[in-house]
Amino acid sequence: MFKIKSLDIFFIFFVLAIFLLGTWQVFRLYKKKNLIFYLEQNLKKNSINFNKDISEEYTKVKFKKNRSNPPIFLYQLKKGEIGFKVIVPYDIDNSSVILIDKGWIRKKNINLLKNTSFKDNLIEGYTKKIRPKNLFTPKNSLNEDFVYSIDIEYLKKT
Repeated sequence: MFKIKSLDIFFIFFVLAIFLLGTWQVFRLYKKKNLIFYLEQNLKKNSINFNKDISEEYTKVKFKKNRSNPPIFLYQLKKGEIGFKVIVPYDIDNSSVILIDKGWIRKKNINLLKNTSFKDNLIEGYTKKIRPKNLFTPKNSLNEDFVYSIDIEYLKKT
């Protein structure tokens, strides 16, 4: 009669784990290729006028702004350096505000942007959903000039 040894169980588990990880990598590659194809197709399309019913991410849109609010400085690390993602809220009508990501700046350059007014009248860009903060992100503080995550309820208070 054949006996199963603990080394045999370990080997079977190891082979199964490698097979599952390899399958997962192939699945991820397929998803990434589809995303790249989708983004390339959106780059070739003309911009559409922004409306609240657009639900797909990375749709190329344009809109005229009514006014811009003071920028929000979202604290971030980039390649080990402290800095901020600059997010500017734009009013597009009486009830809607759109957040526009203007890029990343180093912490030492933040004073250059604090009083900058962004005067673009026609805004063109891509839609993106606001991601929920992760477990390790600190809570936003009303006392600071910058925030750690985009929280809609927090932004309504400010």
